[in-house]
Amino acid sequence: MAAIVTHVMDPRPWAVAFLAVLLTMCMVCPLVMSSVPLVSGMYFLGIPPVSSMIRSLAVYYRALWYFGVTRGPYDGCPVLRGDNHVRARVHCASIGAVFALFDKPHYRHQTFQTDMILNLRNVAIPGTGIPLSFWSYSRTALILAFLVWYPCLCVVAALRGVGEGAWLSSRFTSLLLAPRDWFSLWRLNCRLAALHYVKTRDNGYLLEDKW
Repeated sequence: MAAIVTHVMDPRPWAVAFLAVLLTMCMVCPLVMSSVPLVSGMYFLGIPPVSSMIRSLAVYYRALWYFGVTRGPYDGCPVLRGDNHVRARVHCASIGAVFALFDKPHYRHQTFQTDMILNLRNVAIPGTGIPLSFWSYSRTALILAFLVWYPCLCVVAALRGVGEGAWLSSRFTSLLLAPRDWFSLWRLNCRLAALHYVKTRDNGYLLEDKW
């Protein structure tokens, strides 16, 4: 269903937003609802891994609110202060910047949104066949991607890593707040370059010919 939408030349944002909500409800909500009793029980029993994961998720949401909604300065985030949180602060600030850049000019295309749609059309969520560009067609879909899908994918990836000897809570926190995989670093670089262009309008960016 998502693939059909993304192959349309100019899908309507409201249609993509509706489909994003529908996909989230169908694929994520059942998982969340079925795990709420178990997770809640483990949390109130004080089981360390789950308690730590919930705290990390709370930090993530507070950081996104700070950077994405209030547009606070980089070094002022109340939950990611100090040198120990530099990587997490950079990561969350770059995600918050996506919402500020969404309709801003991009050095390759008319807007940053257009660049995301074209750049992410060949990258899919493993096992779903849903191209990441799908989540770039509307702000609603983008918000759902960062608030719901990304944390859920971090849980799945963390569970896979447990078999490799990694602790569940530490792996989840690392993936959510300070990832080091190639995709996260690539997107971080793209956002940084887009921010720099918006601020400076440097003509040097016009020399790039990616295609």
